[in-house]
Amino acid sequence: MPNANVSDGYAWDFTFEKVLIESDRMNKSVDVARATTDLDIYEHLDKPYLTAVLTFVDSKSIYNSMDILGAEKVSIEILSTRKDAVPIKKTFIVSKVISQQKGQENSDTIMLHLIEDIGYYSNLQNVNKSYRGNGLTINKKIAYNFLDKYLVEGNRSPKQNMKLIVPNLSPLEAMIWIKNQCKTSEGLPFYLFTSLTSDNMFMVDLGSMIEEGVINPKYPYKMGAMVAKSNDPNVKRRIIYDYEQKDIDDLYSMIAKGLIGSKYEYIDVLTNRKRSFHFDINKDLLEPLLGKGIAQANQPNFLYTSDYKYKEKPFNVYNSRTISRIGGIDAYRDKEEQPYPLAFGEGRTTADYKLNVIAESMDQLMMKAPLKLDIPGADFIDGDKHSTVGCQIRVEFPISLPAGAVDQPKIDTKKSGDYLIFAARHKFKLEKYDLSLSCLKLANYRAQS
Repeated sequence: MPNANVSDGYAWDFTFEKVLIESDRMNKSVDVARATTDLDIYEHLDKPYLTAVLTFVDSKSIYNSMDILGAEKVSIEILSTRKDAVPIKKTFIVSKVISQQKGQENSDTIMLHLIEDIGYYSNLQNVNKSYRGNGLTINKKIAYNFLDKYLVEGNRSPKQNMKLIVPNLSPLEAMIWIKNQCKTSEGLPFYLFTSLTSDNMFMVDLGSMIEEGVINPKYPYKMGAMVAKSNDPNVKRRIIYDYEQKDIDDLYSMIAKGLIGSKYEYIDVLTNRKRSFHFDINKDLLEPLLGKGIAQANQPNFLYTSDYKYKEKPFNVYNSRTISRIGGIDAYRDKEEQPYPLAFGEGRTTADYKLNVIAESMDQLMMKAPLKLDIPGADFIDGDKHSTVGCQIRVEFPISLPAGAVDQPKIDTKKSGDYLIFAARHKFKLEKYDLSLSCLKLANYRAQS
């Protein structure tokens, strides 16, 4: 079903080449592409499968004749009509029927919740097996052996090798469990996700994502009347329709969680040996990011600063909390094998255990100033590249000035920035295709003079 979309003087097209519902139980299939009114597809950096909501008008008793029970296959093919576009093909499984409502006299509106096939089929399988290696190597084996998927990696591998037994988890549950334990030598966390435009899975560290650069260096997404009136189509189609920021800059909660400055103890319960250290977000996280060139040079003002003080001491110097955790017990220590393998969650040194806290602090700092954007989707469905979750996008907002001000327009350096796309909602509708993005960042632009 073609969807010709024209908005604010510029146009783009997409077509539902196929929305095929298949039932193994009845050996029947129906293509509802021409009856589809809405398709929302969700990507998330912390979810290794896609989800979707499909809405179609049922005027041919499809729901009744197929007797949908919640395991039907839905094959979707979407094609942008831009030049050289590649079809996007995805297979979903019906996870539940959200609603069935009467539309016109001779039709119903059916809304289905879908989950990507690997997410559904993972739920059917159980992993109870011993593995050895770093977390990326282990997850590659699980992805290939249980899900027939290739795992794309970033520029860094997890620091620690380990030996473990997956305790009766589904393949994706096991991969998430292992991924959560993985950190780079800098303490950067890993993310496990899939993409609308790729058949592969991804397990990539945060540093690799930041170093990749933004997807739109020449044409930032902007908000304002001047963008809508621009004669340059590259500028005009990168307009921000709407944005939202709420519940941001909550430094109090980070202090309460021990992620600004705190004392940590990792205890060996067999020997009562303790590995203790002070975590300092500035010394242990922020300064190394700048020193190793991982943080963006054009965005140096982190969302925390040691300028905040109490009784002349920076917040990060205080032991705001004392947090004790169970550490390793050298379960696999063997004089014949050196270095001996580590158990799950175990470290060789105090510095290894500190990586856990650095990763937690990094994750919370990224969540400190989330930004939600509604933008045109034209540049995201060419099908030839991945450009949503795990990628960075540049956005610019004008600074607020009093009415009648004659100063040259400047950007809001706090709200603007190079953001990491954390989640994406693709909204395919009859009238147009838009994209809603949830974005995060570690730091602000340098303030303008």
